[in-house]
Amino acid sequence: MAQRRDGRAELYLDGRLNRREILDPDERPARCRLVVGRRTDDPENHVDPRTFAGSLDELALYDHALTPDEVLLHHRRATAP
Repeated sequence: MAQRRDGRAELYLDGRLNRREILDPDERPARCRLVVGRRTDDPENHVDPRTFAGSLDELALYDHALTPDEVLLHHRRATAP
């Protein structure tokens, strides 16, 4: 799981913080259009043949950054038998 929180980029692996990097405070977040399941430099290109070859599991989008406890809970629920 990756997110931007409190001026840092955070990468979680198996529900645990794996890496955190301080972001440049002068760099403003870029507005972008999210494209899932297709690789393209131009999201308006609807005939791009480079579709994602694989599978996505437990895709989740949030409108806020998650706390470390929320990340771990999400991971546990997603991997429960």
